[in-house]
Amino acid sequence: MRTALPFAAVLFCLVAPLSAQAPPADQDPPSDTTVYAIDPLLVTATRGPRLVSETPRPVSVLGRVEVREQSPNTVSDLFRRLPGLDVTGVGVNQARPAIRGQRGQRILLLQDGMRMNNSRRQQDFGELPALVDVSGVDRVEIVRGPASVLYGSDAIGGVINIITREPEADGFQGLVSARYGQVENQGKGAARIFGRQGRLTVQAGGTWRSADSYEAPSGSFGSIELDEDVTVLNSGVSDRSGDLRLGWDLAENVHAFGKFEYYTAEDAGFGSVAPADFAPGEAEINLLYPDQRFAKFTAGFRADEMGTALADRLEIVGYGQDNQRTFVNNLAFSFGIPNAPEAGLRIEGENFTDIRTYGFRAEARKLAASNLLLTYGVDLFRDRAEGTDFETQTTVGFGPPMVE
Repeated sequence: MRTALPFAAVLFCLVAPLSAQAPPADQDPPSDTTVYAIDPLLVTATRGPRLVSETPRPVSVLGRVEVREQSPNTVSDLFRRLPGLDVTGVGVNQARPAIRGQRGQRILLLQDGMRMNNSRRQQDFGELPALVDVSGVDRVEIVRGPASVLYGSDAIGGVINIITREPEADGFQGLVSARYGQVENQGKGAARIFGRQGRLTVQAGGTWRSADSYEAPSGSFGSIELDEDVTVLNSGVSDRSGDLRLGWDLAENVHAFGKFEYYTAEDAGFGSVAPADFAPGEAEINLLYPDQRFAKFTAGFRADEMGTALADRLEIVGYGQDNQRTFVNNLAFSFGIPNAPEAGLRIEGENFTDIRTYGFRAEARKLAASNLLLTYGVDLFRDRAEGTDFETQTTVGFGPPMVE
């Protein structure tokens, strides 16, 4: 070690003058501009602004660039490449997120911090991320793991917050896009405009889409063997969405807004393959939403840099929404009687649900000390559901069909 030190000192003396020489005359001088990489702002994991690198939770943030590059059908399609996340459901609009094996009502789905879950959705399915037009998404924040302390029991598996875009600079800008997909014969068109004029901000957009059922290629899919390409039943959709947001700056740091959005879908279902294509004689199950209609109105108020004794920032938001859907469940199977090959049972069920949800959130933040940020408030919602169920059972193969 003592021998290496003098050698290192001599080497440094020889190299240092060379590194200090001026660059050649034909070489541009080094630039004084320094580029810094800034972490995205994360609010979902802690209900307060914090950098991703300083958040003590496993989180992911997908920004506007990722949304534009991947061009997903819904927000759920963005999760297919993220660690700890998966997607359940088949079709253009029925994909739902799964976090570390948790799904459905164990994952809290938010839009701009307001819950989209309701108490009437099936535990396995959860709410549809497709209700939010992906063309208006600014970023998506995902908390992978329990967040029930901040958000309640729905967040035992994680939280997904879809944050929509707001106008920033003065003037107006817009986008128009079109898409065609050969696998599902999908045609889609979308248009959106953002604008700010003085104290007024405007955002509006709409999307139209029509897609046929997918074609599944031949091959092995777990225990299913397909000898040739087959149609995945009920995996298409015809849907439309639109939204309008108007905002007004009451003062320099005080903003109020109102927003209306709607979504309609027809013939959207849970994809399945006909048993005749891989297992003749097995029961045939068709799950379909022939009609779904969703409308929501949101109004809010936000004040920043208040500097009062109780809060530096205050946000109050209320909303009301109506979610109507018709669900059809058809089951058909054979009894397998040799002398009566047509003997079997058909069950046709139909469920209609109209869920009206009203919610309110008030949240305040106060910097109590240089390293202590307090966040407190109240988050309430109430569901009111009306529904009907109808089921018909038809037995065939034993004389005239017997209907119950």
